[in-house]
Amino acid sequence: MKLGRHLELSGYLGQGTEIHGTVRFRRLLRVDGILTGRVESYDTLVVGKTGRVDAEIIVGSLQVHGLVRGRIAVDKTIEILPGGRVEGDVYASAPGVKISEGGIFDGQLHMNAVPEEVDQRRREDQKPNRSPEGA
Repeated sequence: MKLGRHLELSGYLGQGTEIHGTVRFRRLLRVDGILTGRVESYDTLVVGKTGRVDAEIIVGSLQVHGLVRGRIAVDKTIEILPGGRVEGDVYASAPGVKISEGGIFDGQLHMNAVPEEVDQRRREDQKPNRSPEGA
C-alpha cells in the first residue's frame, strides 16, 4: 500500500486497537488506534485523526493528524497537521519542524539538540555490519 510521497505502508494499527509496549518498525507505520510505551524507527510514523500515541518516540519523521504525548526525538521532520496535537518535549532540527494552521503544540521544543539515544543509534548505524560467520 502506498501513502503520500511514495512511502510504502509497512504496518497499521487500526481504530479500536490498542498496543502497550515497545514498537519497532521499518518504512512507515500508521496509527489510527492507541499506542502506549515506546516507538523506535529510522523511518516514518503517521498518527491518523483517530490515533493516540502516549510514548517515548524516536523516529526519523513524524506526521501528526491525531494526538501524540510524550518525549519525542525526530531525526528528520515533525509535521503537526490541522487537527493534530502534540504534548511534551520535542527534540528536532530547525528546518524539520512544521506546524500547520489548526495544528497544536503544547510543550518544549529543543532545536538542534539530539538526545543521547538518537546519537547512540546513529553511531551504531555507522558501524560495519558483523555477520555470525565473521564472529
